[in-house]
Amino acid sequence: MKKPAIRPRGYTTVTASLAVLDVAEMLKFLENAFDAEVKVQDTAEAPGFASVKLGNAMVFITNGWAAHGHVPPAPAAASAVSLHLYVEDVTASVEQAVSAGATVISNPQDTFWGERTAALADPFGHRWTVAERVEVMSKEEIAARSAAAVTDSETSEPVDATGNS
Repeated sequence: MKKPAIRPRGYTTVTASLAVLDVAEMLKFLENAFDAEVKVQDTAEAPGFASVKLGNAMVFITNGWAAHGHVPPAPAAASAVSLHLYVEDVTASVEQAVSAGATVISNPQDTFWGERTAALADPFGHRWTVAERVEVMSKEEIAARSAAAVTDSETSEPVDATGNS
């Protein structure tokens, strides 16, 4: 018998796995928010596992693997991990995700590394950064802009909640 490939066709070396309390609801959210395509799920009525395609990446959605310490977060909990999702249009993607139930953490903004990004929380407690590349930059250009951003933040006067310095 021939040994199978290290990873299934269509998967990369690292595959994110999100634990949620309700896999079926998360699948609906991902389809509506990010146009995800469900490729595999264990059952149709009450799935405990699914594999979805987001763009050119695969993501596992599970009800958790307790033996691995992989359990669903509380919906409002902070997360040490954020998924960075490249999209065609950040503003349109934020609007679509919010319509599907996401909450905006930070509005779309341009970054020093040449992307326009926004941060979202899905209804299940996971954090997402949606990003579109707006310019191609060299590592030297990114380093120079990063240094300038740090210098600007160190020299600006603090501003209070009313906008007064």
